[in-house]
Amino acid sequence: IIGIYAEVGEQVQAGRIIAEIKNSTQRAQVTSAIGSVEQAEALLIKTQQGSRTEQISILELKLKQAEDLLNEAKQSTINTLLSESGTADDAVLNKIDQFFNNPRSTDPQLSFITTDSQLKIDIEFGRFVVGNILNTWNSELGNLNIDSDLFASLDTAKENLIKIRDFLDDVAQAVNSLTVNTNLSQTTISTWKG
Repeated sequence: IIGIYAEVGEQVQAGRIIAEIKNSTQRAQVTSAIGSVEQAEALLIKTQQGSRTEQISILELKLKQAEDLLNEAKQSTINTLLSESGTADDAVLNKIDQFFNNPRSTDPQLSFITTDSQLKIDIEFGRFVVGNILNTWNSELGNLNIDSDLFASLDTAKENLIKIRDFLDDVAQAVNSLTVNTNLSQTTISTWKG
């Protein structure tokens, strides 16, 4: 005991020091322990923040990579749609239109005679319908970007290509039934069949 600051039986207020014990060793231990706790807390916070930051960075990188892959897939889908539309345009406008008079008008007419009158009507009306399909489709594709509803665009492409395929099948049927006559040579027929 290094000091007594009150007498036995004396009234004291709460918090008043009444005696002091030599405690430098204990104080040193407590001070050291407080320092160790503070150091451990700082290390814990650093570790938690570091791990969290590292994990967040890894997740952000994975998210960015996934977004990049998604955007590449979307752009690839757009490119495929544009390519398919171009192929359909080429088939109709550059190949099939040679069989028509005024193919891009509202009343396209086959330039050759076929024995199947219903097939002739189907082909001529089909050319008008396919022309509208191609115009509408190309217009829609012109506005397409990676934020567009590509599933709807793929559905539209499928519907369009089925209608165009059916039209091309009708034309192929008519061309394959052609025979040589005064208006058509075997060379012309063979070229058209090709």
